[in-house]
Amino acid sequence: MYLFFNPHLDTGIKIPHIDKVGHFIAFSGLSFLFDFAFTLAKIWGIGAALVYGILVELIQSTLPNRQASLADVVADMSGCLVYYFVFKPYAEKLVSKFWKPANAK
Repeated sequence: MYLFFNPHLDTGIKIPHIDKVGHFIAFSGLSFLFDFAFTLAKIWGIGAALVYGILVELIQSTLPNRQASLADVVADMSGCLVYYFVFKPYAEKLVSKFWKPANAK
C-alpha cells in the first residue's frame, strides 16, 4: 500500500507504462498469498482482488501527484487471473511437496 499511495515515489524508470507490470506482479503475488492464507473459493479471491484494486485507484484519485487509472485495474485483474488460471496448479504442486497441513493424515 505504501507504493500505491506514496505521492512522491519516483523509481527513476522512464519506460512508458512500466507501472502496469508492477501492478500485474503485485496482484499475482497478492492472489497467491490470499489463496494460500484462506480457504475460500476462487471467485471470492478474484472478487477480493477486484475490490482492492478498485479501492486503491479510488484512493489514488484523491491524492496529490497520483492519478487513478482504469488500465491499472485491468493490470491488477490480469495478474490475479493469470495466477488463478495459470500459476495456481503449479503453486499447489510445489507447496504440497514441502508442506503438509497439520490435519492431513
